Amino acid sequence: MKLLFNIVLVFILLGCSSKKSVQPLFKQNGEPNSYNVITIKEFNKKSITVLATGENTTHKSSKDDSMRAAIWYSLYNSNYPVLVTKSNKKAFKQYKKRIYDSSLRYILAQSAIKAKKRKGNNILISIIYDVNVQLLISDLIKLNVLSADRAELYNASKPRVYLSKSNALSPHKDLEILSEILLKSIKTSGFELKKIKKIDKNLSSILNQTDIKVKSKKNKYLSGADIIISFDIQESKKSNEYSVQLSAKNNFENSEIANVNSLKVVKISLSKKEKVQLFTTLSTKFIKQINKNYTKQLISGRYYFLILNSEDKVLQKKIYNEIKSFCNISKNSKNKLYNTYILECKKDIGTELILVKLYNKFDKLQIDYMNENILILRK
Repeated sequence: MKLLFNIVLVFILLGCSSKKSVQPLFKQNGEPNSYNVITIKEFNKKSITVLATGENTTHKSSKDDSMRAAIWYSLYNSNYPVLVTKSNKKAFKQYKKRIYDSSLRYILAQSAIKAKKRKGNNILISIIYDVNVQLLISDLIKLNVLSADRAELYNASKPRVYLSKSNALSPHKDLEILSEILLKSIKTSGFELKKIKKIDKNLSSILNQTDIKVKSKKNKYLSGADIIISFDIQESKKSNEYSVQLSAKNNFENSEIANVNSLKVVKISLSKKEKVQLFTTLSTKFIKQINKNYTKQLISGRYYFLILNSEDKVLQKKIYNEIKSFCNISKNSKNKLYNTYILECKKDIGTELILVKLYNKFDKLQIDYMNENILILRK
């Protein structure tokens, strides 16, 4: 009996020892298991604050996964993702594990655990992180994933936007709710909201002789904006429903940067709270599109108008050559009095720096008008 008892005991012990403890699950390329990340604050391109949720089989590995998720979000999915082009993403593939395994290096600060729960055999843990995006970019430049020129892109100022209201004679009553939510999204994203300043008759006369036609005092170029955002609510044939349209265009190329339409018409019977939730979802998607596509456009350059009032052909040629030394000239049109140059500058140099560069080279230039994207000079 004693022998039988010992044999049974051995089998029980063997059975217990054969049970494997639950091991953490890691991806070979170092990416997180969870991609559940929410932006909390992104007022500059040097850092971003996010709430990241990690998922793994142990407490420690879930915390690690949440950190990796924060880095993944900064790289690919934030308002200003570090990796934008296909070539960037392709070059990054060989360094993925290296960067994700070094996630802690890019964390400026982290909170205590904000939420923790079970999901089957896994643990979900949510933590707030401040991610050092500037250091991440610096490391990727050293690894030749990003070029040094691309670093200029991330240091550029955020888009300047002008919010164009509906021209409808009797705008929909819910436009006010949509407008408030859009304004909030624009401010949260750190966009610079521009207003069109009034212009005098003299300036209007100058501009009408150039490529900047002033049909009204609300000419879009006078806003100093890079992007014109328009929004509207259209009633459908059914009287109890309507659709929402959001559009963003490049102020200089007139090309569309973002477009979001409500796929399903909105029922007027929805409560204000339900409409706010729907408009917020559409607005968030819209702002993300603007950020992604505008960042791609910044790679080519930011646009400026330079208008020169001079009949001196020698001066015109010298200024033309000087401008070419620091910006591309995408268009150059002339009439008797004015030369209009549309500049495409890879560095976000601003009209002030353009002015300084020309002042240093040429005497007796005077300013007739200047805003963020228009500079009018005369001799």
